[in-house]
Amino acid sequence: MDIIYGIVDERNQYINGSPDGGLVMDETRPSIDHKCQDDGDGTGTWVLDTDYIGEEVRTDRNKLLLECDYTVLSDSQVDDQAAWVTYRQSLRDITDQVGFPETIDWPDRPE
Repeated sequence: MDIIYGIVDERNQYINGSPDGGLVMDETRPSIDHKCQDDGDGTGTWVLDTDYIGEEVRTDRNKLLLECDYTVLSDSQVDDQAAWVTYRQSLRDITDQVGFPETIDWPDRPE
């Protein structure tokens, strides 16, 4: 067992939420996408940090939207503007998908 005493993780957050306490963990942190959940008995469990994952997905989605902003301008020279409009709307709708943010069905980018 590892004993974790107020260690700051990669996101500058206390793993156990308390700078002066400690939780007994029976395994190492599975990934940066996990946070420690206090079980209330001095032990903790690693759980997916869906808030963090959601922020990362939104950041990726916003980058994709920025990359294709030009496609929906009135003077755009793309072949199938309707496909780009549909693609961009699908990107915006990602947060409404069942399973968000753990499971994402990314739309295909038009050619």
